[in-house]
Amino acid sequence: KAALIGTHIPREALELLARKITSSIRELEGALNSIVAFATLIGKPITMDTVHEALQDLIQTQSLPITIPAVQKHIAEHFNISVADLLSHKRLRAVARPRQIAMYLCRELTQHSSTDIGNQFGGRDHTTVVHAVKTIQRLMENDPSLTSDIEKFKRILRT
Repeated sequence: KAALIGTHIPREALELLARKITSSIRELEGALNSIVAFATLIGKPITMDTVHEALQDLIQTQSLPITIPAVQKHIAEHFNISVADLLSHKRLRAVARPRQIAMYLCRELTQHSSTDIGNQFGGRDHTTVVHAVKTIQRLMENDPSLTSDIEKFKRILRT
């Protein structure tokens, strides 16, 4: 349909639409038309950010709440470690940094307290979670690639 109307939509955006809109082809076409109209209106090319903005209400209403185990699973898969490693007391950088990122994302994306998050990360104290959040925030200030990765994780977890 996008090709028929002469519009390029990134594959990632098409996959998002396919995952989120499963009720009818009419609703799927409506979402596609909304994306094209929104991008035309704001004068920007169609990107994942544009798609998220155009379909913000639709995506928000269909998304399930983000859970701590979901964050742990995604981060473990991304960094090619096990969830057990994230929950362990290993202090290797290859495990500790992903753990800090996961704690940061849990704090940002869920309604759980630092105590709840710490408990689900191997019984850690809430101060460990606070330290992890501050560490990731500080690193993001100086590392644009980490900031980009964190934003990508947030976008993936929200969809």
